Amino acid sequence: MLNILMKSQNVLRMRYSGSTVLALSFALLIGVSPAKAQTEVCFRSRDLTPSTTWSMAPDGSTFKNGDIVGRTSAYTQFFMPIGHGETVHVDANGIPVSNAYNAVPLGGMPGLGLIVRWAGYNATVTLTPTAPGAAPGTIISNKTWLSVLKARATSNYTLTHFYTFELVVIDEKLYKGGKLNFVETGKTLVQTASQKGAGVPQVCYNGFVDPMAALLGTVQVPELPKPVTPTCRFTTNTLNQRVELEPVDPGQITPAGSARPTGSEGQSFFYVNATNCNKGAKIKLYFTDTRDTSTPKEYIRTNNPAVGIRLYYSGEYETMPFGPAPVGSWVPSRYAPTLGPATYEGASLSAGFTAQYVRLPNKTEADIKPGPVDASATLVIVYP
Repeated sequence: MLNILMKSQNVLRMRYSGSTVLALSFALLIGVSPAKAQTEVCFRSRDLTPSTTWSMAPDGSTFKNGDIVGRTSAYTQFFMPIGHGETVHVDANGIPVSNAYNAVPLGGMPGLGLIVRWAGYNATVTLTPTAPGAAPGTIISNKTWLSVLKARATSNYTLTHFYTFELVVIDEKLYKGGKLNFVETGKTLVQTASQKGAGVPQVCYNGFVDPMAALLGTVQVPELPKPVTPTCRFTTNTLNQRVELEPVDPGQITPAGSARPTGSEGQSFFYVNATNCNKGAKIKLYFTDTRDTSTPKEYIRTNNPAVGIRLYYSGEYETMPFGPAPVGSWVPSRYAPTLGPATYEGASLSAGFTAQYVRLPNKTEADIKPGPVDASATLVIVYP
């Protein structure tokens, strides 16, 4: 009796031209104190701070390209004294991307990208725009030096920038979820500067904000949702099979270790069929001897102490190994036939096996007792 069980395993660059600005940029690169490299008047008063917690898609979802798996928002603040400059300039610089989703690919999670959006601003006084700015929701992570805000004030104020972050699937075949090893920094920069009259805008102290770098700290990404594991269906006829071998004489039973062709007398065939598989589904097949579940060996024990049953997968000449069944997330290291991946939704996968009599090690033909032979094995199907 073959009982088949189911188990699922589951360079910083300045925007403004002019020798003064170029000198400041160069000073930053060679490590001069930021207090000397940037203006000492307007300054960042609050680092990027989460506005909301991450909203994550649930585990087991079916993720397609363009789907958002996580979203959050954050803000940062600057103190802008009128004595230093009445006009504020906020400019964002990202990197061009080649995917259709405007997302910066994340090296720490293949198939996933990040979108950073400008979500607007707030000021403690009324600001008068002096040039068109970016509308809330504008993607800044894929733009090169985009002016998001240019406005004038008449008194000191605190300026708040708002951002949203979206984690987007850019390759559904690669995205696996789990822990994000985030390594992308310096790919999106937002510069805040103040301008006095017609002078050259001066970057505020700590005036460069790297929104993506915040994902390493204050806006750290939680565990990413894992996509649904593609599965298949198995009929009752597959899950519970009785395989009948033809009667043979004791002398026709091949000894252990002999080649496959020598054991063809009385052999029988059976199939494990998977139907209605999701696209991409893969399965691995592990056999366990019901009479002896823990011992690694190349046969199934029977009620006859000198006779076992060995299995061959498809046209292979190596016997199928038996041993402990997979448990939880643990899977044995022994060989297991692998089927798939299914190439389309609703596909079928099939594995053919040959069952043969085999004389057990250290047994002779004389040890074989005539009579019915019965064996049982369990097949555990794993989705790798």
